[in-house]
Amino acid sequence: MHAQDEAHQQDRAPQLSRRDAVTAGGLLALATAGVTGWTTSASATSTTPGQAAATRTTIRLASVTTIQDGGLLPRLLAPFEARTGRRVQVYIGEDVYAKARAGEADLIFSHFGHTDTQAFITDGLGQWPRTVLFNATALIMHTSDPAGVAGLTDPVEAFGRIAAARAPFIATATPGLTYIADILWNAAGRPDKTGWYQDTGLQPQAAMRAAAQQRGYSLWGLTPFLVWQKDNPLPLRPVLYGDEMFHRIMVSVVVNPARFPRANVAGALALQDHLLQPATQALIQNHRYPGLDQPLFWPAGRDNASELLPAPSGTHAGPR
Repeated sequence: MHAQDEAHQQDRAPQLSRRDAVTAGGLLALATAGVTGWTTSASATSTTPGQAAATRTTIRLASVTTIQDGGLLPRLLAPFEARTGRRVQVYIGEDVYAKARAGEADLIFSHFGHTDTQAFITDGLGQWPRTVLFNATALIMHTSDPAGVAGLTDPVEAFGRIAAARAPFIATATPGLTYIADILWNAAGRPDKTGWYQDTGLQPQAAMRAAAQQRGYSLWGLTPFLVWQKDNPLPLRPVLYGDEMFHRIMVSVVVNPARFPRANVAGALALQDHLLQPATQALIQNHRYPGLDQPLFWPAGRDNASELLPAPSGTHAGPR
């Protein structure tokens, strides 16, 4: 990541030991994928988010939808709750930093490029982000694959074949996806876009329908595509999502206790430490979405500064 050493100097909130992380509590019960809002453990009583944080056995996690929709979030949280006795109260939505600004979250999980991440940190509201995992964009292709890209592993070669075949490529109006498409176009030698490259301002769902109708190609986030495809069984499938060019980093952000004195920062730090544990990172690597034989997410804990990583199992913390 960027500037981890400087961030380590800035992030002076007390760190929680693994022994201190063990307290009384309950087990997690998450809402079904795609549901937005706060969810709590099965043993949770009826409390407001602020009251729950005050008990210090509840951690309020505000997360974007991706890891919930991909089925990973319950698998990440269940072993933490079982081991520590803490309960995680989860909010799923895209307004995670608004929730945190309102004092309704202890830990935020979002893409590093989320529109509000930088402002939350530079306004002094959150501690330095910790990289946890990558999710992916995918090249979405019609199952007839007119350019013959299905067996390729290089997205630039795939884009070049699409251009050479003059197969329809449907651009989307999403800035991040437009950025990737522009990288591919430049890397492929800037082929003439006339007649095959369509940039008409379509949003991803409309672009998928156009790709299906025209037997072409497009780009979209892998997880939202898979979720959307359940209700829209069009002849499309994702490819090349394992390439690093298509990966998008996701981070955890613990709130600043100086700005949110009622927040459960100790619990948030314990949960963040759990996400960076080698066993948790291995779980991320091994997680599979039904129907896919490759990972849906990839571990990114190692992209933090070495001194911020958990100590190896069975050793004492020290220089790494």
